[in-house]
Amino acid sequence: MSTCQQVLIDTEVALLNDLCSVNKGYNCNAGSMHQLSSITRALHTSSMFWSKVSKESLSKLRKKTGFTFSNCKKALQKFDNDMVKAEEWLHEEAQKAGWTKATKLHGRTMSHGLIALQSEAQHTVMIEMNCETDFVARNSKFQDLVSSVTAACAQQTRQWTQPKVVLDQEEVGKLVIGDKTVADTVALAVGDIGENMRVRRLAYMNSTNNRVGYYVHSANSNPDSPTKCIMGKFGAMVSFTATDNDRVSKLSLKEVGRQLAQHVVGMNPQSIGKPSDIDAHIAASSQSKQEPEPPIVAPTESDTTGQAESEQEYIDPDLDSEPPARREKDDSRIILQDFLNDPDIYVYEFLDQNNAEIQDFVRYECGENIEES
Repeated sequence: MSTCQQVLIDTEVALLNDLCSVNKGYNCNAGSMHQLSSITRALHTSSMFWSKVSKESLSKLRKKTGFTFSNCKKALQKFDNDMVKAEEWLHEEAQKAGWTKATKLHGRTMSHGLIALQSEAQHTVMIEMNCETDFVARNSKFQDLVSSVTAACAQQTRQWTQPKVVLDQEEVGKLVIGDKTVADTVALAVGDIGENMRVRRLAYMNSTNNRVGYYVHSANSNPDSPTKCIMGKFGAMVSFTATDNDRVSKLSLKEVGRQLAQHVVGMNPQSIGKPSDIDAHIAASSQSKQEPEPPIVAPTESDTTGQAESEQEYIDPDLDSEPPARREKDDSRIILQDFLNDPDIYVYEFLDQNNAEIQDFVRYECGENIEES
């Protein structure tokens, strides 16, 4: 116990004795009792805040927890420089404040944020984490939080053996990071960052039996970063297999996976397609090549007069003013789409050149299908 604390306690005892002497022989009325209670509370409060704080302990606690000097000082005063108890109290208070703020901010639109991906050995995990503004999404505190949450989720998924797992907000919130859940960890950070946040979803792929390629679209994305976490606004994972090991592929399997994931990000396919789709597409293409082109005939005056009307009759409002040929190119089946990195070939031709077959894919776009309020 410090000297200041001892002096205050001795003073408090003396005052209490004086009050008891004054009231000796008299009934203690409400006023005297209130006075006694007020003095006692004031002295206890003063003893806490007058206690000496070790500068070394304050510096260590500040560096370890990241909380402000005033909060660290308050915690050390409260627990008489006990670092362990002070740290526990700080985290408890911060979590209470975070949950309180998160509750107050509940219902506010979170359409900004980041897609983050981490891949180690056979395990690849991708999450979408949202915040309210793009300003916070570009903030280093938010990005550090996204990186730590992604790393923690990746740690959890190392025990998973399923080829693919997809979790929604509630499910991913129950995953444990250290001694807290993902939901608790994010809520704790709400009080510090100042905006409502959430981990909206998680996707996981296992490459034990298949290959997994991935891509995150970001100008600053670095797959070889020491943090192993890459972040951006779009991300994709593609699960694929090698179809013929005896044939020489044009690209390495890693590069095939990366280009396929890049295609998924850029072209946003909705399904893979079936081998019969390829056969039908090849047959239709062969037939169109065999059909002779109609001869060029100079238009007459009557033809040009009615040309505008006939064109208007041809346009179907359901096609968004796009001709059928354009709609066919925008096929939602990935194998029939023009390949992003080489539009002269289709995806199924790229797969054939590299002896690969797509098994599954996941594409995340930050904020997709979230309506701005």
